[in-house]
Amino acid sequence: MPDRSWSHGIHQAIEAREGLELTDPSQTAARMTFQDFFRRYHVLSGASGTLQGIAREMWSTYGLLTLWLAPRVPSRLRTGERHVYASRDQKLDGIVAEACRIQRQGLPLLVGTRRITDSEAIAERLEAAGVECKVLNAKKHAEEAEVVAHAGASHCVTVATNMAGRGTDILLVPGVADAGGLQVLSIDAHESSRVDWQLFGRAGRQGAPGRAQAFIALGDELFERHLPVVLKPLLWLAHGLPQLRGRLARPLMVAAQWQAQRQAWGRAAAWPSARSRPCSSCRSPG
Repeated sequence: MPDRSWSHGIHQAIEAREGLELTDPSQTAARMTFQDFFRRYHVLSGASGTLQGIAREMWSTYGLLTLWLAPRVPSRLRTGERHVYASRDQKLDGIVAEACRIQRQGLPLLVGTRRITDSEAIAERLEAAGVECKVLNAKKHAEEAEVVAHAGASHCVTVATNMAGRGTDILLVPGVADAGGLQVLSIDAHESSRVDWQLFGRAGRQGAPGRAQAFIALGDELFERHLPVVLKPLLWLAHGLPQLRGRLARPLMVAAQWQAQRQAWGRAAAWPSARSRPCSSCRSPG
């Protein structure tokens, strides 16, 4: 990227390895978080379909109230289906089995991953199962537009990371909407439910039908890093009693996401608040 470089000598180390002339190390003159940057605007507002469930975060970070508006057309997106597995390998096998079933129905499928390595791993499993797929992981920029343009076609399977193809709609070809619309499979829950909804919302656009399913493993990073210690026994109980996994997975996931967001809120609360900062250059209160 122009005018961008790695810090702490990493950029110069790569230049030396590639036999290039070494550039002068960059120095950081000032640092600002995105949250603090946006709080410096005199007027801040916006609209998004993924603000549901984060009203507290919007208030604690930006001092903004949220208002729910009815959609222009009723939503026909089916969500809430969660498939819970004991291990990651079992979860990936379940995703491949569901992907094969969806492809046999002739519906387009989007598999969402968090990491590039996950996108490549699930693509390999799909190919081994005889399911041809396209991968969007922000590594092949020139091909992304073409892949997205065909992602809504019958029998099309697309594996994408969060950063790939963002801000674009997957347009359905004629006949797909009547058959059930775009199908979305999530292979990992995120620290924020808002990011989960960003993936789910790729289906069911503008009143079109669609379906989103979440695949969860009890050993996922979300549980290992953010599940409160007092709830760890419930996680072990779910491991030992398969009949309880489905019932325990949702409250455990909600608790882990709440803990992750609580940590984020704590960092936001430690930053200077725009509501308490006087603004001498603006005509309205700062």
